Amino acid sequence: MNCMKCRLFPLQAESVGQQSTGITTMNRDAGMLRYVFTLFCLAALAGCAGTPTDPAADSASAAPAAVPATALITAVRAGDRGALLSLLGQGADPNARDPDTGKAVLHEAAARGDDVMVKALLAAGARPDPRDNAGRTPLMIAVGKGHLGVVKTLLRAGADANAVAQGRTVLEQAVENGAMLMVQVLLQAGADSSRHGEGTSALAIAQEKGFSDIEMLLLQWGAGD
Repeated sequence: MNCMKCRLFPLQAESVGQQSTGITTMNRDAGMLRYVFTLFCLAALAGCAGTPTDPAADSASAAPAAVPATALITAVRAGDRGALLSLLGQGADPNARDPDTGKAVLHEAAARGDDVMVKALLAAGARPDPRDNAGRTPLMIAVGKGHLGVVKTLLRAGADANAVAQGRTVLEQAVENGAMLMVQVLLQAGADSSRHGEGTSALAIAQEKGFSDIEMLLLQWGAGD
């Protein structure tokens, strides 16, 4: 009977045989995949267990290197605003100093008269009144060089309008330079017209140099009282 079926339905018998062989092959392949996957998982687990992570080490390796103070000072002296902003963005200290002169970065920016640099340093946390080895503040340097824009910026940031260095007040320095507008800005910012350093007063300097307009302005602000 079975032989009769094979003779009557040869194609069907062949198909059944092929299906049986295919199923056997698929089962064998699936078993191999499960075996490979198991080995992969075991290897991964062994790797994790054998190489524990060290959070402290990872943190240390990710920490940026400190920016040398000289790099910031060099950028300001060169007038390179792009380098200054880049260094500040990398965490450079806005209060960095030249070890030889004691000048802070803000002194250097004030000396250049670069209001953009001065504002960038102040925004980054620079103190407005650092003293160099001669006792001068950035405001004094800006006044001495006639950088009115920088003077206004420093005063708005809280710089001391009555600072004294080398026997001169900031106001006396402005009067000595004959800078009428500078004198006016300082007086409006709280400079004391009657205060003076070790030498003569601002009023006496104006009279001595013949700056009558500055003399009148100082008298209006109470000089000589």
